Amino acid sequence: MAAAPLLAGASLPEPAPAYRWRNVKVGAGGFIPGIVFSRVERDLAYARSDMGGAYRWDSSLSQWVALQDDTPIANDHGVESIAPDPVDPNVVHAAVGVSRHA
Repeated sequence: MAAAPLLAGASLPEPAPAYRWRNVKVGAGGFIPGIVFSRVERDLAYARSDMGGAYRWDSSLSQWVALQDDTPIANDHGVESIAPDPVDPNVVHAAVGVSRHA
Protein backbone atom coordinates (compact mmCIF):
# COMPACT_ATOMS: atom_id res chain seq x y z
CA MET A 1 0.00 0.00 0.00
CA ALA A 2 3.02 2.26 0.19
CA ALA A 3 2.87 2.75 -3.59
CA ALA A 4 -0.76 3.91 -3.57
CA PRO A 5 0.10 7.60 -2.95
CA LEU A 6 2.58 7.49 -5.84
CA LEU A 7 -0.03 6.16 -8.27
CA ALA A 8 -2.73 8.63 -7.28
CA GLY A 9 -1.39 11.31 -9.62
CA ALA A 10 -0.41 8.94 -12.43
CA SER A 11 -2.36 9.04 -15.67
CA LEU A 12 -3.07 6.07 -17.89
CA PRO A 13 -1.86 6.10 -21.50
CA GLU A 14 -4.40 6.70 -24.23
CA PRO A 15 -5.91 3.44 -25.48
CA ALA A 16 -4.90 2.33 -28.96
CA PRO A 17 -7.54 2.94 -31.62
CA ALA A 18 -9.77 -0.06 -32.21
CA TYR A 19 -8.86 -2.24 -35.17
CA ARG A 20 -11.67 -2.97 -37.59
CA TRP A 21 -11.66 -6.67 -38.48
CA ARG A 22 -13.19 -7.52 -41.85
CA ASN A 23 -13.89 -10.71 -43.77
CA VAL A 24 -11.44 -11.91 -46.39
CA LYS A 25 -12.64 -13.02 -49.81
CA VAL A 26 -11.77 -16.69 -50.21
CA GLY A 27 -11.79 -18.17 -53.69
CA ALA A 28 -10.97 -21.79 -52.87
CA GLY A 29 -9.43 -23.72 -50.00
CA GLY A 30 -6.05 -24.16 -48.44
CA PHE A 31 -4.10 -22.31 -45.78
CA ILE A 32 -1.95 -19.20 -45.49
CA PRO A 33 0.68 -20.47 -43.05
CA GLY A 34 2.98 -17.47 -43.33
CA ILE A 35 2.97 -13.71 -43.85
CA VAL A 36 6.30 -11.86 -43.85
CA PHE A 37 7.06 -8.15 -44.02
CA SER A 38 9.82 -6.31 -45.84
CA ARG A 39 12.42 -4.62 -43.67
CA VAL A 40 13.26 -2.09 -46.38
CA GLU A 41 9.83 -0.93 -47.63
CA ARG A 42 6.93 0.06 -45.44
CA ASP A 43 3.59 -1.74 -46.06
CA LEU A 44 5.23 -4.40 -48.24
CA ALA A 45 4.19 -7.91 -47.23
CA TYR A 46 4.20 -11.35 -48.80
CA ALA A 47 1.97 -14.32 -48.00
CA ARG A 48 2.63 -17.96 -48.78
CA SER A 49 0.00 -20.63 -49.17
CA ASP A 50 0.08 -24.39 -48.99
CA MET A 51 -1.48 -24.85 -52.44
CA GLY A 52 -2.43 -21.46 -53.87
CA GLY A 53 0.90 -19.80 -54.56
CA ALA A 54 2.55 -16.67 -53.22
CA TYR A 55 0.99 -13.22 -52.88
CA ARG A 56 2.21 -9.64 -52.48
CA TRP A 57 0.19 -7.03 -50.60
CA ASP A 58 -0.65 -4.03 -52.81
CA SER A 59 -1.35 -1.23 -50.36
CA SER A 60 -2.58 1.14 -53.10
CA LEU A 61 -5.34 -1.35 -54.03
CA SER A 62 -5.74 -2.81 -50.52
CA GLN A 63 -5.62 -6.35 -51.87
CA TRP A 64 -3.32 -9.33 -52.29
CA VAL A 65 -1.82 -9.84 -55.78
CA ALA A 66 -1.02 -13.38 -56.94
CA LEU A 67 2.62 -13.84 -57.94
CA GLN A 68 2.40 -17.30 -59.50
CA ASP A 69 -0.73 -17.30 -61.64
CA ASP A 70 1.41 -17.72 -64.76
CA THR A 71 3.23 -20.80 -63.38
CA PRO A 72 2.21 -23.78 -65.55
CA ILE A 73 3.14 -26.46 -63.00
CA ALA A 74 0.48 -26.80 -60.31
CA ASN A 75 2.95 -28.45 -57.93
CA ASP A 76 4.85 -25.17 -57.74
CA HIS A 77 1.89 -23.43 -56.12
CA GLY A 78 2.72 -24.91 -52.72
CA VAL A 79 5.08 -22.37 -51.13
CA GLU A 80 7.24 -23.83 -48.38
CA SER A 81 9.06 -20.60 -47.52
CA ILE A 82 9.06 -16.97 -48.65
CA ALA A 83 11.43 -14.12 -47.77
CA PRO A 84 11.63 -10.51 -48.94
CA ASP A 85 15.11 -9.54 -50.08
CA PRO A 86 16.91 -7.68 -47.25
CA VAL A 87 18.21 -5.00 -49.65
CA ASP A 88 16.01 -4.77 -52.77
CA PRO A 89 12.25 -4.33 -52.17
CA ASN A 90 11.57 -5.51 -55.74
CA VAL A 91 12.94 -9.01 -55.05
CA VAL A 92 11.35 -11.87 -53.13
CA HIS A 93 12.78 -15.35 -52.60
CA ALA A 94 10.55 -18.42 -52.40
CA ALA A 95 10.98 -22.16 -52.02
CA VAL A 96 8.14 -23.77 -53.96
CA GLY A 97 6.98 -27.22 -54.98
CA VAL A 98 4.84 -29.85 -53.33
CA SER A 99 5.04 -33.51 -54.21
CA ARG A 100 1.82 -34.98 -55.58
CA HIS A 101 2.74 -38.32 -54.04
CA ALA A 102 3.63 -37.18 -50.51
